[in-house]
Parts: sequence; structure tokens; C-alpha cells
Amino acid sequence: MKKQRIVLSLFCSFYLILSFADNSLNKEKQTTGVNSNPLFYLQGIYSYRDFKFKSVKSANYNSFQGHSNFYALGANNLQIMRGLTGGLFIYRADMSLGSDVLIFPTSLIQTTQSIHNNSLFGHVTKSIKPHLFVDFYGGYGQNKLNYLTLMAPNTSNQQIASATNHSNNWFVSLSTLYNTIFHNFLITGAFSVLHNEVKQNGFTYFFRPNLVSNTIAPLTNKSSYLLENAEIGYKITQTIAPFINGGLIQVVQFSNSRPLISGTLVSTAPEFNLNQNGFQVGGGVNFTLKKVTLRLEQQYVQRTNVYHSNLSIVSLKIAMD
Repeated sequence: MKKQRIVLSLFCSFYLILSFADNSLNKEKQTTGVNSNPLFYLQGIYSYRDFKFKSVKSANYNSFQGHSNFYALGANNLQIMRGLTGGLFIYRADMSLGSDVLIFPTSLIQTTQSIHNNSLFGHVTKSIKPHLFVDFYGGYGQNKLNYLTLMAPNTSNQQIASATNHSNNWFVSLSTLYNTIFHNFLITGAFSVLHNEVKQNGFTYFFRPNLVSNTIAPLTNKSSYLLENAEIGYKITQTIAPFINGGLIQVVQFSNSRPLISGTLVSTAPEFNLNQNGFQVGGGVNFTLKKVTLRLEQQYVQRTNVYHSNLSIVSLKIAMD
């Protein structure tokens, strides 16, 4: 039985990671005959993402690039009642980025930013009929954000500003999932509606050497998306099953309570700063040996022509009888 298919194309690389890894890793329940009815799955996930964004208009430009690390640990396929299962994960994400912003007539602004996130994620899956499931998931996280900004760098007017801030985010989603087996092909499709909100506290920049302060108002970022995804795998042997997948990311609603500070992000998921549609494609291989499944995956994400991201995912799942 395949469950979540989308949870991280968007989130801290967080959603897509959890969904793709968990979703495909559940296939062996039907296809290998090993551990066909485990008590639950113990699962660990690690991912590394690099990303870049660049938008140019005349002499003005806004660009940033960076990387993030994501770690998750949890239990899945927990039986709640007949036809209803669930899972619970804790995860941490650490992100670093650098940005360059030039908007005439102001001087160049360079910012270095780091974000550290700790979150809790859970989901429940209901079996509607053979091969068809409904999945509801949600999570809550807290972020610590550090900023170091240079205004007019390498000039006589250079100013240095630093700040620390905190924010929290929550998200919910409802997905319809379909999976089937045709000969040795493993086919999954999913349609999801995802809503995310980030609430950031107000904070103050302190500039040196002029000893000037700049207070930044609190921020609420709201975004909603439609996600359509599909994956096709092929079981070569009982141990090896390569796969390919892809999907669309469509913005339904996007708003900020105040303008964003150019060159900075509100969470460890750069995608939540972007009001642009996009797509993702990927592939990898599952290795299954008795109770253990290792999944290796590579993802590419693009939002219009301004944002590009590469995501490497390693997931290890152990069936607990």
C-alpha cells in the first residue's frame, strides 16, 4: 500500500522528501511478500539540497543561492483502526544562503542568512477502496533566523547590520492517492491541496559604524498549492526496483502581510518565498532485503525560469514486527 506521495516538493524540502520516500517504500508490502503485515515501520531520512534564484529587470536584480540539510526520524504505518493508519516524525532542517540585491537608485545589498528549524509532522491515511487512499497530514515547526547584511560593500559608505529573529510555521494538506501494480510495474498517482503559514516576529537591524537601527515589522506569510504527482517503478528482482517520478506545483494563493526583505527567506523551504508555478522530476532506486529498505533518490525542481533546485535523498526503513 502506498501512502503519502507529496509532502516535500515544496516544503523545506521537507514535504517532498517525506512523501516520496515513504510513498514508494511501502510498495514492497504488496510486491515482495516480506513483512506483509508489520506492526509499523521505523524510518530515517536525510536530504541535501542546493538551490539558486535570479531575477533580472533592466539594471536591477535579485539573486540568492544556498544549500540545506534535512534530517527526519519517525514511525509509519501505525495501525489506528481497521483501514486507518498513521505516522509521526520529528525533523530538523538547517539552511545557509547568500544573496545580492541591487535596486536602483539604492546601493548593492549583500546578505548572509542561516535558518535552523525543528518540527513535528504527523499524518493519517484512510483506505477508501483497493488501490485508493485519502491522506491528511499536518505539522508545526519553530525557526531561528540569523542575518548579516552589508550595504554598499567595499565603498566608503559601507554599513554592516546583524540581527537574530524567530518564527513558527504550520501546514496542513489533504491528498488523494492511487496505486496499482501491472506486471512488474509499480504505478502511483497523487493529487494534493497544501496550505502553509509562517509567522515571523518583529526584529531590529543594528547598523555599524553609524549606529543606526532599523526595526522590521512582524510578518505573516500564507501560501496554498495544488500538487499533482506520479511515479512509475519497475521491480527487476525482489531486491532492486528503480523508479522515475514527476509532478506539477501550482500556486493557488500567496500573500505577505508586509513586503519581504529582499534577499532573505522566511523558512528553510525556499519554495515558500516564491509566487510562481513549477515542476519537479526525479528518479532513483529502492533496495529491499528482508525487513530493510534503502531508497536513493535525486530530484530536480524548477519554478518558472528564475528558481532551480537539486535535491538528494537517502531514506532507510525497517519493518518492525
